[in-house]
Amino acid sequence: PSLKLDAEVAGPDLTLGLMEQLAALAPTGQGNPPVQWLMRGLSMRQPPQTMGRDNQHVKWRFTDGRAALEAVWWNGGQAPMPQGRFDLAFTPAINVYQGRCSVQLRVLDWRQSL
Repeated sequence: PSLKLDAEVAGPDLTLGLMEQLAALAPTGQGNPPVQWLMRGLSMRQPPQTMGRDNQHVKWRFTDGRAALEAVWWNGGQAPMPQGRFDLAFTPAINVYQGRCSVQLRVLDWRQSL
């Protein structure tokens, strides 16, 4: 199925302040879906890292040339990974780990950049 994306964004736009503003729109659900955004022309900063007991999830560290970003693809461990430049559809979130807050993207899908 095709994705309904709400906007195209750039890495520097994805701040904790913006994530906090989006959180004010909660709760999300059927009548109020979470935002789904697009970033284009990305490249990996490091090879994808599998995680989870069965390596079923993947963490990506990538850049749009202006900002370093992190994404998690839940249950994407067996899927093909991007090579070269790629476009990413995602939902943004705040990740809290060991008391540190950061922006983390949740992968919906990707494609090679056109």
